[in-house]
Amino acid sequence: MADLKSNTNHNKLFINSTDYQEFLDPNFEPKTFANTILSKESNTDSPQHLTTALNKLNISIEDINKQIRSDILIHHLELLTKSTSIHKLDHSLQLIKNGLKQIEINVERLQNKIGNKFQILDESINKLERFQITAELCRKVSRFINLCKRLHNQMKEFQIDNNKLDQNEMLLVELAITISDLESLLTNNIESIKSLKVINIHINSIHSAKQKVITEMNKMLELGLINLDRSLIATSVQTAFNLSILPQTVTKSIEELSDVIKNKVRSTFDITSIAKQVAAQDPTPTKSFVYKSRSRTEPTTTNIQQWNKILWNNLESLIDDLTFCCSKIYTLEKVLKHKKDLISGQTFLDLILSNQDLDEPPRNIFWTTLRNALEKESSEASRGSNFINQTLTQSYPRLLRSFHEFFSRISIHTGTTYTITTQSPETLLTLKSISPFEIGYLDRCVQRLIESINNSKPEKIRALLGNELDAARFDPLLLRSVTKKLDEVLSNHIDKIEDRIVRDYQATSISGPVITNSQATNLDLATMLSYHSLFFSHVINEYPKEISKIIEPINERINILKFSILSPIIISIKKEVSTIILKMHLANNQGYMNELVNKLSFIKLEILSKFPYNDKFESIEQIGNFIIDNFLLNLSLRKPLNETTKLKLTSEITELEFNLTQFLNLEIISSLKQFRQLLFSEQINNDEGMNKLVLIHHLLIKYDVQLIHERLNWTENEYLKWLNEHPNWLQQSKLINEVINEKEEEGDWVKIVKTILNEDDQE
Repeated sequence: MADLKSNTNHNKLFINSTDYQEFLDPNFEPKTFANTILSKESNTDSPQHLTTALNKLNISIEDINKQIRSDILIHHLELLTKSTSIHKLDHSLQLIKNGLKQIEINVERLQNKIGNKFQILDESINKLERFQITAELCRKVSRFINLCKRLHNQMKEFQIDNNKLDQNEMLLVELAITISDLESLLTNNIESIKSLKVINIHINSIHSAKQKVITEMNKMLELGLINLDRSLIATSVQTAFNLSILPQTVTKSIEELSDVIKNKVRSTFDITSIAKQVAAQDPTPTKSFVYKSRSRTEPTTTNIQQWNKILWNNLESLIDDLTFCCSKIYTLEKVLKHKKDLISGQTFLDLILSNQDLDEPPRNIFWTTLRNALEKESSEASRGSNFINQTLTQSYPRLLRSFHEFFSRISIHTGTTYTITTQSPETLLTLKSISPFEIGYLDRCVQRLIESINNSKPEKIRALLGNELDAARFDPLLLRSVTKKLDEVLSNHIDKIEDRIVRDYQATSISGPVITNSQATNLDLATMLSYHSLFFSHVINEYPKEISKIIEPINERINILKFSILSPIIISIKKEVSTIILKMHLANNQGYMNELVNKLSFIKLEILSKFPYNDKFESIEQIGNFIIDNFLLNLSLRKPLNETTKLKLTSEITELEFNLTQFLNLEIISSLKQFRQLLFSEQINNDEGMNKLVLIHHLLIKYDVQLIHERLNWTENEYLKWLNEHPNWLQQSKLINEVINEKEEEGDWVKIVKTILNEDDQE
């Protein structure tokens, strides 16, 4: 055991020694090592290095030999055991070798037995396949001959006769099936039968029959589209499907209709084409030497009516052709949606679209073609021809009515709608394509309105606005566009009016004796704004909600601007009148009523007469109510209330009533009569229509107790000012309650006052 450990340690030292690391490298090459030693020796010109290396190797070899012998001595028992085991395996290995040899002999014997029979079987299978192919060809040839006979008989029966159209429809479909079967036999075989003579002689007749069927199919399809006969169209597309040419047939028909649309739109807006039509109708021959000027492609004053007539006739013809083409395409699409492939269950339209023979459904192709053609030609015509641009711009509503007629005529086929409330997307895109003429029409509307605003009176402006909206009322889109343009123009006009409003002291001065220039200017502007407001109010009530939403902001702005002019004047009138009425509390108050009457006369003749008509009566009523309320409020504070005072108050009331009858109706000034009766009445009742504050004041004076302002140590001016600043009865009644409760007095007048206040709470 000690020797084993010693040997193991020696091995570790051997492996870890730097002298042997190079030899332990897995990639060590003896020749490379020797060449390295020799190359170093040649460079040093001394044999000592080589001798040292050889000695080193010899010592190492001896050391290794010793180590090997040592290992053999240590492991000799184990080695002997393994050697014995290997010897025992020799017999088993020999048996396996003998078995493998026997298997090889048996395999070779089987190969000899089976190989010949497999070759014979393979040859037989090849012969069978050839027999099957031959039999299949014979079967197909037989079927081909039978189909040719059927085709021959069907072609005899097929007659181009309108009286037998139903019979020809059935035969056409059957012929297509027969021809399709024949072509499938000719083209879809691994082994073609075309090379057979019996087949070759029929190919030309099949091709001829196919061309005849296609020709009749196209005629039937064209006739079906012209008459919108779904039965004929269905027969045609079924025939095309049976011939495997359905995508080509449908695509060709749609392309032809698209070309018709493009050409018709182009000729309608082509000024040269119109000029040729005019020339053809002109009985006067054109001389060859006449200078070919611009007048040849533009109308003159003498033939402008003829040009207009031809242009509108062309547009009517365009609408007819568009209606016809649209009906054809939609009818064709409906038939394609109805007909199905019996095998896959897909409709013919889905088959065409899934194979990408058409990029989109036929209806979309129609609307796209129409939109693009109209957009292109209308744009070019508006730029290239003054006549077309001017005519269709001025008469754009007439052009729009033509398209309305078009939408109405196709609605039975397409289901599209174009009404005030509902517009189909197709109709909107179509009308958008003629936008150059709409833009021109709107520009003319704006120009007319601007000229009218600058040169006309408010009544004429209102009439022009009404005419423009009435002219566009039949079309929701045009009406909306015109309304927006009018809104823009009037917004600018309102901005100018706002800039013209005078804001100085004279604009609200009521000193008299005549109206100031600032007031006259402002009231003229208010009158103009009032006309605009009346018009827009009419539009909001009469036109659809969509139009009202466009108009409402500017109408609101007009009213705000109008009242910004009138309100300061009314406020100044109220202040001036209240100042005059307040003079009744002076000791020498004999002239205040004359001053008030003169001021009212000035206000009526100079100020209110210039107010807008629709705001005049409302303003008069507002001012009149203020005068009455303020006058009665001041009268209710007059004391002592003796007979002389009562007679004087009655005289003043009568004089004011007489003058106010020129402003207000009798129902409004009835409060003056009630107060006059209250002066001589023994009982105080809360009559309907009488100001409760006036009743309370009169009650306090009648019972000869302190008034509200006296209890608060206020002057009449301070008290009246507070009342004007707090017009709400709840605030006024709260003040009265506080004053009465502070005094804690009891008496009949207190009960009556509280009764009046409590009645208000109950209400």
